[in-house]
Amino acid sequence: MIKSNPLVGDLLGGGAMDAAKQLVIEAILENLDIPKCSPSNAIRVADLGCAVGPNTFQVQNIPDAVELKYQNQGLNSQIPDFQVFFNDQTSNDFNTLFAALPPNRRYLAAGVPGSFYCRLFPNASLLV
Repeated sequence: MIKSNPLVGDLLGGGAMDAAKQLVIEAILENLDIPKCSPSNAIRVADLGCAVGPNTFQVQNIPDAVELKYQNQGLNSQIPDFQVFFNDQTSNDFNTLFAALPPNRRYLAAGVPGSFYCRLFPNASLLV
């Protein structure tokens, strides 16, 4: 069973949330080391094999949780920018993907076509 974190409730808005979303939010709230994050650097997220559908837009949970952690530490003015790389096979309809992105998203989006079994990003551009 996932232990309860009181900060997670701030992101739920009273609604139910699936286990994966809760795990992501709790992991960020408990493990993100803000002193190691520079406000001048963007936080980059890669959604590998994203396709198009409801799971694609779960990446918004990451900026939401990071922003909550910064706000709870009184660091509202230091919240970094977010950049999300959506990756899938070249046959994926990236036009549909980008047309379906939420207009009020708090991240910059980029498409990265190709197999995630091959190199997609420059060295040291993403941390795992």
